[in-house]
Amino acid sequence: MKPQKPKLTTRAAVLLCALGVVLCAAAPAVFLRGADALYLGHPQTVAAPYAAPVPSGDDYYILRQLQTRQQDQSTATVRDPAQSTSLDREPEPPELTGPKLYIGADSSLREMKSYAGYKTTVADAMQGLVDCGALPQVWADAALDWSDTESDYYEDYSSSYWLDTVYFSFDSAGIVTFRRYAIYAGELRTAFSLVMDSRTGQVISVWISTTESDQASMPEATTENLQAFLAQAGLASLGDWTARPDLTYTQALYSTNGQALVAADCKNYAIADMTMPYFSLGITLCAEENLPRRMT
Repeated sequence: MKPQKPKLTTRAAVLLCALGVVLCAAAPAVFLRGADALYLGHPQTVAAPYAAPVPSGDDYYILRQLQTRQQDQSTATVRDPAQSTSLDREPEPPELTGPKLYIGADSSLREMKSYAGYKTTVADAMQGLVDCGALPQVWADAALDWSDTESDYYEDYSSSYWLDTVYFSFDSAGIVTFRRYAIYAGELRTAFSLVMDSRTGQVISVWISTTESDQASMPEATTENLQAFLAQAGLASLGDWTARPDLTYTQALYSTNGQALVAADCKNYAIADMTMPYFSLGITLCAEENLPRRMT
């Protein structure tokens, strides 16, 4: 008879199983320690190092709104009057983006609607610009001085228009233009124009004029006004805003990343026999090659 192999006791089998488990558990740690020892102290060339993404205008809602608002009109065509009386863009392939049509806001007193309740809306928007440092208080006060007019209404060949109210119009992108009109030296003029996004309340531009007698006391636009405007609009994170003294503005900052220009003016314009100062501040989209440069 062949001698029988001794059988493992239960205790020995348990110990062997435990040892196997320990060895399996330790294997990854041993492998990683060996890999660390192999690579530590030996620099390796990375084929494609990480680079932080560069922000662009498409990353910002208000700049996308401006892109919609400033669509290229060079492709616009007038269709057959029997089919349409509007100025339309050539339709884009529907399988790509679908047809688009941008309809601008009306811009004259005769075309705009009036609503006195928007006085509060305008006042709140301008005070917001004052509080953040984008707009000097005296310019906001001049814009909102409703007593500063020669007449409460304006009459032309077709109708009469009350001037103690706000006129407004919307474009198809949801951007609203508010205006106040006044009469000085017998001439109808725009006392202020405020353009803002109706969904967010973000101001896009503001234009204010005042009388000649106020000219000496009205502050000019500063770089600080532009920087404050950018900060409250959430656009400072574009990161490459650069002063542009070569442009035809009192102050200007330009972002190549966003293809965006923030500019302010504080100059004079003529109406009738009067010279009146104005203050303007706003943002627009503009490619570098299209920026308005000073004559040298």
